[in-house]
Amino acid sequence: MRGITHFLAGAAAGLYYCTTLPDTDVKTLGIITGVSAAASLLPDIDIRGSKASNNVGNDLVSVVRLFTSHRGFFHSPLCWAIVAAVVWYFCPQYLTFIIAGLIGALSHVVLDMFNKKGVPLFFPYPKKISLMDIKSGGGVDAMLSAVFLILCIYLAGKKAGLLELLINR
Repeated sequence: MRGITHFLAGAAAGLYYCTTLPDTDVKTLGIITGVSAAASLLPDIDIRGSKASNNVGNDLVSVVRLFTSHRGFFHSPLCWAIVAAVVWYFCPQYLTFIIAGLIGALSHVVLDMFNKKGVPLFFPYPKKISLMDIKSGGGVDAMLSAVFLILCIYLAGKKAGLLELLINR
């Protein structure tokens, strides 16, 4: 999937997470959505030129690539569970945002399962799991981006109470 598809899927997942939280104000809604959307790009940190690597610099990407290949450890749920646990250990007061980041990163992993290359779902077991053959940049990818965008608008409107306001006019 393209970066925009991952980003919108992460944002939608973060917004859905917000709907499960009671009394989320607009600021928190924005932070959770932003964290989840940004985290959805992180599994591609091992690709030079990806949205994630462009933001952290190619030197870090070079170091990362010494230890893993693309669609290796960073595309496994184990990686993001470890990252979330470490961050939670040092910053337990941010659990809500840590969960948002975990949701975003995992949304990326799930989407990449729909590509022929698959993901190492049960890392360190090397077999990659692939459910379909959706091509990155293809028509289905573009359609998914549109669906996730509409879902974001719907979930944000629902959480902000805008839908009730429009319906009850």
